[in-house]
Amino acid sequence: MTYLKMVCGVKSVLLTNNEGGQAMETTQRARMMWRCSLLTAAIIAIFWTVWYLAVGSVPVVREIKLTESWTYILPFGISRGWDALLGPCWTALFIWLFTSEKIRNNEDLASGLAVGLVFGLAFGLAVGLVFGLVFGLVFGLASGLVFGLVYGLVYGLASGLASGLRYLFSRTFWRAIGHWLAGK
Repeated sequence: MTYLKMVCGVKSVLLTNNEGGQAMETTQRARMMWRCSLLTAAIIAIFWTVWYLAVGSVPVVREIKLTESWTYILPFGISRGWDALLGPCWTALFIWLFTSEKIRNNEDLASGLAVGLVFGLAFGLAVGLVFGLVFGLVFGLASGLVFGLVYGLVYGLASGLASGLRYLFSRTFWRAIGHWLAGK
C-alpha cells in the first residue's frame, strides 16, 4: 500500500466509511488504478522503445512454455510491444487485490502476498543482475581479448610485412646492400 501511495501520488488510500471501519472509496480506487496503469504502460513502452533503438527489432513470442514437457504454440506471433497494453491490466489487478476488503481483513493472506511479491521481485532482480554481470564480464572479456589478439596479430603482421616489402623493393635497400658488398 505504501508503495502504491508513493508511486502513484495518492495521499490517503484508506478512508473511513459510515460504519466507522476502513474502506476504499470507489472513485479513489479507480483514480489509483488509472494513474498506476498509465505509469506502467509508459514505463513498458519506454523500455521497448529503447530496446528497439538499441537492437533494431522488438522480440516476437511464438510459443509459450507452460511446463518442461508442455509448450503451447501460438497460431501467430505476438510482439512484445503489446506488453505496454497488458502491463496495466496486471497493475489494476494488483491494486484491486490489495485494496480489497477480504484481503485487508485476512492479515495472513495480505502479509503472504506482500512478502511473496517483495522477495520474489528482489530475488529475481538479484539473480538476474548477478547472472547478467557474470556472463557479461566473462563473455565480454573473453570476446574482447580474442578480438584484440586476432586484430593485433593480423594488423601487426600485415603492417610489418608491408613495410618490410616496401623497404626490400626500395632503392635505398639495394644501395645499402651494394655499399656493404663493396665495403664502403
